[in-house]
Amino acid sequence: MVFEGDLKTLSLPQVLQLIGTGKHTGTLYVTTGKLTHNLYFDQGQIAIYNPGDRMPFDIAAELSKWGDISKNIARFISKKAAKTGRTLGNHLVATGAVSAEKISNAVYQAVKDGLFSLFLTKIGEYKFDADQYPEEVIDPHQEEFPYRIDPNDLLLESLKMQEKWEEFEEKLHSPEIVLERPVSDKSEWKKLNIPTGHTEELTLVNGKNSIFEIMEKTALTSFELYELLCAALEKGIIALPRKNLMADFGEKAARDGDAPASVKFFKNALWQDEKDHLIRLRYARNLIELGLRADAVEQLLLLGDQFSDMGQSDFAETFYKEAQSILPEHPEAERRLEALYEKTGQFAKIKEKAAKPPEPGEATGRLDEAVMDKIEKEIDEKQADAGKGETDESKTDEGETDEGENDEGETDEGETDEGETDEGEEETDENGLSDDEISRYAYSEELTAPPKREWHEDDIRLPEKTGKKKKTKKKTKKKTQKKAPKKTKKKTIKKNTKSKPKDKGEKAEDK
Repeated sequence: MVFEGDLKTLSLPQVLQLIGTGKHTGTLYVTTGKLTHNLYFDQGQIAIYNPGDRMPFDIAAELSKWGDISKNIARFISKKAAKTGRTLGNHLVATGAVSAEKISNAVYQAVKDGLFSLFLTKIGEYKFDADQYPEEVIDPHQEEFPYRIDPNDLLLESLKMQEKWEEFEEKLHSPEIVLERPVSDKSEWKKLNIPTGHTEELTLVNGKNSIFEIMEKTALTSFELYELLCAALEKGIIALPRKNLMADFGEKAARDGDAPASVKFFKNALWQDEKDHLIRLRYARNLIELGLRADAVEQLLLLGDQFSDMGQSDFAETFYKEAQSILPEHPEAERRLEALYEKTGQFAKIKEKAAKPPEPGEATGRLDEAVMDKIEKEIDEKQADAGKGETDESKTDEGETDEGENDEGETDEGETDEGETDEGEEETDENGLSDDEISRYAYSEELTAPPKREWHEDDIRLPEKTGKKKKTKKKTKKKTQKKAPKKTKKKTIKKNTKSKPKDKGEKAEDK
């Protein structure tokens, strides 16, 4: 019996279900592009699978994934097995290192992983030859350690995996995401409901590798890797990257001329906060330095759109014009600039542009650094002010009596809190780095000590300190002012002002 057809008409899972339900014996050939896969069925159950790339399964990697044997031992025994002419599984069983049952299970898992990938195929042809045995078995382990897979069970498991995969993609939306590993204690990893051989792959999470790069270095399948990462993310063993650290890495990669790495790090920074205008501007400036002008224009146009939506037409106009100066032939810069003028009622500028169209010329290919420096500083100051406003709003009135004073008695006006310097200066270590800067490198395995400062404070602004102030001195105010009626006092900033005579006078008035 022979039947064949197109996978568009009958999907591969339906073909397998048809063969399994009929308990047919024979070989199914599945052609996708230039590759031809074949599966041998024995009484409706899959007994042999030859992948289209004709590569044997990595049984050593499969055994190490499940913790049956270490990678190093597996490699060592593989070399010995090759000299004797035996398969790795046969040699491991002969030496007593691994049981035949574990080898059979490893082969079974490797075949299932290959079939799950094959199920994703939507375009191709199939042909089933009854009573036909494959001309060649690519991996002899399948004959030495036989297994059987029921197509119906495989399809049910595949549907469950598909549902889980959608959950994984919600948590980790792109393979370009970089992850950090704040918990290096391997005893915590054991709490994950994941095989030990899988959790060892968490060592590849270092704050610099993307998921795609980890995938290239691991023996885990895509599904197994995402399952591990999502479980570790939920337990707090790994974390999404910090945007400022990613931006710093992006700038360093740009200085080294590594464009792909720079783009990867800046993308991760903006995924954490797409409205961080300062990081987006830094990204655009680095793209210019790397010669990626079209990408830089896209970032400048996004900045223009964001500021236009915020009602800051001056910033929006500047970014549109800068984008136009880099690539004059880019149609979007001109169109958005005209739309901005219409939105803000600047019809004179529209007439002026229509009367005097821009003369064709070569693109400058560079930003106006003086203008960008000025804008970067203004954005930085606005973001800092916004951060201060959020901090002030978050403070509660618990324990406060008079305006600006709490009932525990804050320090007098002009006096600074213990351990802090005047005018909000941050404490720094011997390298000239603040606590916030040092914490940026806390997860980096390559940086065992914080480096010397190599940037200017205008280039990278650190987050404002929001720690609770220590309450010191003058605890007698509570007793004297509890009896007196509440008064609103204007705050004046005076440094080192002596307040004792003033306190005595206030006591006399209260009496």
